Amino acid sequence: MANYKQMAMEQLSFTVADLRNPEKVAQIKQTAASLKEADRVKRTGDRLTQRQVALALNTFPGFAEDPDQIGPTIQEVHSFFVEDGMDVKPSAVRAHINNLRSENIIGATEVMEHEGKGRYPLFFFLTDEDAFNEIIG
Repeated sequence: MANYKQMAMEQLSFTVADLRNPEKVAQIKQTAASLKEADRVKRTGDRLTQRQVALALNTFPGFAEDPDQIGPTIQEVHSFFVEDGMDVKPSAVRAHINNLRSENIIGATEVMEHEGKGRYPLFFFLTDEDAFNEIIG
């Protein structure tokens, strides 16, 4: 954790003797506050809502329309948003999908035709049409 007051003193070229001057102490506090604010992590990217994720899921034929097709994976839903010009992270998509799964609105199962190493990716399908329709409005 950064010591912003110490950093402010160094930036202002102040010494311990300057801590006796109330005006310089105020200047140190102001500089420390601005250093802390500059160091704060800002949220980047576009905001993603559950409704947007639900609408994206609904564009894939294997999600609700055609049970003979494999539904979308998290990567495919993320790619949908990226191709649409949005700056979203896969973790944001995953969080919304996991919320829908925990409410039993959508279900998931492994893609069996997986190429490559690692876990089989999950694909998603609709399980509660009424609740899903409430989300997409």
